[in-house]
Amino acid sequence: MIKQWKNKRFERWALTRKKGQLNYVLKQTLLIGGAVFFGYLVGFIVFDKVHSWEEY
Repeated sequence: MIKQWKNKRFERWALTRKKGQLNYVLKQTLLIGGAVFFGYLVGFIVFDKVHSWEEY
């Protein structure tokens, strides 16, 4: 079972490498940057002293 899982990961990584470094870097940057921005936005909404959507 573990070997099968590792083989799938290696196959997926081979496909990712075929797409190129620029594609990988841009995709990871957008995913991580979007997650950080979303977390910041949620934190701002939850912990700020704004009580209604009109104040945004």
